[in-house]
Amino acid sequence: MKRLIIVTGFESSGSVFAARIVSFVLGKCSKFGDWNGYGWNGKYGEESVIIHRSMPYMRNPKRWINDLENEIALLKDYSREFIICTRDLNISRISRIKRFGGTHSDYKNDDKRAAEIFSRIISEEKYFILNLETAIALGDAYYQGLFAWLNVETNFSPNIIDANKPYIKNI
Repeated sequence: MKRLIIVTGFESSGSVFAARIVSFVLGKCSKFGDWNGYGWNGKYGEESVIIHRSMPYMRNPKRWINDLENEIALLKDYSREFIICTRDLNISRISRIKRFGGTHSDYKNDDKRAAEIFSRIISEEKYFILNLETAIALGDAYYQGLFAWLNVETNFSPNIIDANKPYIKNI
């Protein structure tokens, strides 16, 4: 069966990085980084399609899971698998404020809605949770778990950078 892999997560949770990894190990790119990790990699009819959509995605208006469902309507004959990316939400919110503006309260509300979406996905769909802090702590072993879940044999080792370091004061 054809595969649709949807990489999603809270904004600023490492989901773009995860989408790029998945795209590479599934052979959608000849080298890591050929795809920027945003939007779609693949199109209807191909054996696999990888889509990255944070929750929310886009701005003015923000788009959510219902918009994604409309976007992928043609892919109903594909198996659906989700990779949900998580990260310390306080750090994620600070990152979003720096990138997009807005307030901590705005993003807290977005996170609440996103968490409801991810809870539904967990209860209804095939999923893998990729947590940035765990990936940093465990490195290759954690990514090998992701690759096994994807049913891909690879010795690829993504260069893992501690993206939280700029947000945490040195003690």
